[in-house]
Amino acid sequence: GAIDGAGAWVGPSSELTLTSSIVSSNTGSGLAGLGGSFTGRYNNLYGNTGGDYVGLNAPTDGTSIALDPMFVAPVIPGDWHLADGSPSIDAGSVSATDLDGSPSDQGAYGGPSAWLE
Repeated sequence: GAIDGAGAWVGPSSELTLTSSIVSSNTGSGLAGLGGSFTGRYNNLYGNTGGDYVGLNAPTDGTSIALDPMFVAPVIPGDWHLADGSPSIDAGSVSATDLDGSPSDQGAYGGPSAWLE
């Protein structure tokens, strides 16, 4: 179902805040919820088999996108860096910048605390 294989699940008394993240290509939903609360900004939810938001309201503030994040090599074990031309480049939170001073990217390799190689 949509919960099995979900990127994240928000339980009945849980709270999830997601910012500048990419949730893509899960076998269930991207985010699934059952009565919990969800706040999300500057995210990219795309291509999740069971839907991107199941049981949760999708953000309506215009900061999140639903576009192919264009990973360098998204096959396991994969290279999850963003390829040139990715819509997730410079699409993260405007309150943070990448290590190079540009606007924050979405995903694990963006923002001031980005994973370093």
